[in-house]
Amino acid sequence: MNASVIPGFKAVEFMRKQRSRIDEEIKGMTFKELQNYFGSAEQLSLKERNSDLMQKRIKIYLDTSVIGGMYDVEFEHDTKLLFDKILKGEYEAVYSEVTEKELSEAPEHIRSVLDIIPDGDKTRLKQSPEANLLAFSYIYNHVAGETSFEDCLHIALAAIHKVDILVSWNFKHIVNVKRIKGYNFVNNMHGYATVDIRSPKELA
Repeated sequence: MNASVIPGFKAVEFMRKQRSRIDEEIKGMTFKELQNYFGSAEQLSLKERNSDLMQKRIKIYLDTSVIGGMYDVEFEHDTKLLFDKILKGEYEAVYSEVTEKELSEAPEHIRSVLDIIPDGDKTRLKQSPEANLLAFSYIYNHVAGETSFEDCLHIALAAIHKVDILVSWNFKHIVNVKRIKGYNFVNNMHGYATVDIRSPKELA
């Protein structure tokens, strides 16, 4: 068998070459020079890692209750703080067709909340047969009732698209420890990602 196709061979060969290169570079260095060499290499590595982390923004799925929270006396303070962070680029907003359908009969000032967010800072997800099936599975497994189908769709879409966090003010059907455990049990059973579910207050 050709050594180049043996699993792990390329990785081992790469490491061997890297080690040879470093050996050449540090040959003849004093102890102080070695300290500086490895210190600067470590700092560079940390810098690169931090840069990668900064570039990957946290994606947060906004359910309909968060949109309405902008004009709700009880929730507006923390909701506005969350939107401020989205506008500053700390989070990338995700919403869906489900959100739009639920907002269709809301007053104009609530329907237009999503327009505040620039197109480059938000992603729209389409409702799909896959999301419908996963949402029905939550109901079939008694995590939520039939009347909570739209709530289940929000969670299903977040799981399917691997959104980092789903944000909601719906403490009865979504931001609820028992239900969160149930939703994620079903997600894992079907091979989907675990969904981190929070209220805006926890992210603001």
